[in-house]
This record gives sequence, C-alpha cells and structure tokens, in this order.
Amino acid sequence: MHDVYAQNVHFLGFRRHLDKAIHNAEEDVRRACDALRAYESVDSGFDDLVKEFTALQAEVENKRWALRELNIHREENTSLLAAGNG
Repeated sequence: MHDVYAQNVHFLGFRRHLDKAIHNAEEDVRRACDALRAYESVDSGFDDLVKEFTALQAEVENKRWALRELNIHREENTSLLAAGNG
C-alpha cells in the first residue's frame, strides 16, 4: 500500500511539472503569435520606407566612393604640382 501511495505522489509531482511546462509553452506560443500579429499589422508604408532607406544608403555609399576617388586624384595632382614647382 505504501508503494502505491509513493508512486501516486511521484506521478502527481511529475504531472504538475508537465502541466507547468505545457502552460509555459502555451504562453510562449501566445506571445509569439501576438508578436507576429503586431508585425503583420504594420502598414505597407513601412515597406516603402525600408526601400527608400535602402536606396538612400546606396546613394550615400556611392557618393562616399566618389569623394574617396576625388580625394585620391586631388592628392595625386597636388603631388605632381609640387614636384613641378620644386
């Protein structure tokens, strides 16, 4: 009889552990679904802003490249002028 009682207590403890794990997993799923709904509710205008931002980033990078190239050529020309005057 004692063994049966001990087994029942053990199983009840295990059942509580499983119930808590299931509850926690369900809460995680609920939070993930809420987050997905929040992202889905973002207006399509956001996509347009992302595209515009990406285009602006590319334009800035192109302009930086052009400035680097101009600076290189300016330095080369300055060196040539200095060598010609010296």
